[in-house]
Amino acid sequence: MKMKLKILIILVMLSVHTLSYGEIFTYIALTDTHTGLDTSRLNEQVSWIIENKELKNIKFVTHSGDFITSYSTSIVSPHDRYGCLICLTQAASEMRLLTLARMPNLMTPGNHDYYSVRSKDISTYKEAFPISDFENESWFGDVYRDMANNYGFFSAGGIDFLVMGLEYMPKPNTIKWANKILSTHSDKMVILFTHSYSIDGDYDNRLYTELISNNSNIFLVTAGHSLTEECRIDSNSHGVVNQVISNYQFDQRFIGCENTHFRVYTINTETGNIRVESYSACAGYDRTENASFELNMYKLNNNNLCDTDISCGQ
Repeated sequence: MKMKLKILIILVMLSVHTLSYGEIFTYIALTDTHTGLDTSRLNEQVSWIIENKELKNIKFVTHSGDFITSYSTSIVSPHDRYGCLICLTQAASEMRLLTLARMPNLMTPGNHDYYSVRSKDISTYKEAFPISDFENESWFGDVYRDMANNYGFFSAGGIDFLVMGLEYMPKPNTIKWANKILSTHSDKMVILFTHSYSIDGDYDNRLYTELISNNSNIFLVTAGHSLTEECRIDSNSHGVVNQVISNYQFDQRFIGCENTHFRVYTINTETGNIRVESYSACAGYDRTENASFELNMYKLNNNNLCDTDISCGQ
């Protein structure tokens, strides 16, 4: 009887160990919220994330830029530095709630967040999002060009992850910096987020050819900017790199809840399954056809694979 009890205890301990290694967690990708002085939509998103932090096991939140619509004269003049700063500061105050809630989060500027996108002037952006808001956080890594490019860490299921954000259309020196960081942390699985990304290589594709293809530990790339929802899978020496573009800024399907959706990535570290969904704190999950789909962090998802890319979320 005692022997059977000992065996039962050992089996329970082994079962607990197995469960603690495989972990299901959530990564949230915000983008293109385009707020002005009214940040209620962004506040709604942030509040939902904080409220569901434990329930969804949310490990990291990113915002890939276009916090504001600085080119719209209905909000601020393109040359009104004070107006740009006010709108960015309002958005930053909402994002700061995540840090106060001990929720790791990073952001990068979109083309609308620059004081001058042509000269890549981030003077207003870095005032709104100072490094001092993040540098003392245990999960924070480092930056390049202030908070325009950055990275942080988290762990799940016994795996160490690195989350890296790159600004809109990063220049060669920025890509060089990113390669150095990813080489240093080659033992970590990487989520890369940026504002604009070319799925089909029909415009500036340097980010893929000079960074992503060189770092096989990148398994997920998320972006916004383009007025579409696209997804592509490429194989690499690690397994795969999943690339997803989402932008809901002109989504008018849900009356009263326009431009409120964001991407929810539910990741299983044991199976590698990535459940991609579109959610709005105002309208709930988007249940329309192709609004959600499955990817995998370890292998090609042959259920959706076409010749060179997959059709998902379109």
